Amino acid sequence: MARGWSIPPLEISRIPYEFAGHDLDLSAATPNGDARHLPIVLLLEGDGGGCQAYSPKLWQRYLQRMTGHYTLVRPRNLVNQLCDTPAWGRLDFLHRQAELVVQIAALRRVWPDRPLVLLGHSAGAHLAMLYAAEKPSEIAAIINLSGGVDALDQVLLALYPDGIGRRKVVDWIRRMRANRHSDEPDETRSAKFFAQMLDLPVGPLWRAYPGPLLVLHGGRDDAVPAGLVRTGLAQLAKRPNLRARIEPVWDHDLLCRTAVYAEIDGWLAGIDLAGPATAATPQ
Repeated sequence: MARGWSIPPLEISRIPYEFAGHDLDLSAATPNGDARHLPIVLLLEGDGGGCQAYSPKLWQRYLQRMTGHYTLVRPRNLVNQLCDTPAWGRLDFLHRQAELVVQIAALRRVWPDRPLVLLGHSAGAHLAMLYAAEKPSEIAAIINLSGGVDALDQVLLALYPDGIGRRKVVDWIRRMRANRHSDEPDETRSAKFFAQMLDLPVGPLWRAYPGPLLVLHGGRDDAVPAGLVRTGLAQLAKRPNLRARIEPVWDHDLLCRTAVYAEIDGWLAGIDLAGPATAATPQ
């Protein structure tokens, strides 16, 4: 398959880290040659009703197809490690914030000075925003794939604007919040997991974030409606370091599209990852 853009040969390495008693690692693909000034792009996968178990072949294939003029890093994280086990359904969401701190510390031991970009898919985009809001000086840019810029409750209400579906969603949201301390899985995940996701303060954080931001979304996204994303993007401050694209033929799963990574590659090459952030002024 044609990549659509050209990169040098890659070197793939593994960076170990430990979290919650598990030995985990980060798979990193770096173009051969002088990479000292290339950004590190750390993938934060979505985390909803399903998970992807770790596969060395799948991880390597992903890195080989999607790495541009940057080091692309895909973690084998706790969610991957526990996928297809009963323990996965009992994981909360906020553990990922603590695990991300450990992952970034592991990266910084290897590459202490290179700019770090967080690439978040779906709920992973909000995880990226939470980290950037807490430690803005550590993050050079954020890439939001299929995540939108609204909280989960707003996404669900946009998916079911009226009728029986909306009433069921309102009832489900109420039940998750009322049982926020329960880690017993309900079909897939626990009320604790979903209550934490529902209460993430991501809407105001996206609007306040002043750093470089690339938002790529699909017009056929059946998980985060494109109409809601358009409305949310209109509330972000217009600035040179913000680019947003809603592609009509794309769906929710942008992680498998080489065209997405070609656009990421071009965007990263065209922005200043070391420069000061532009102050955001809500529109």
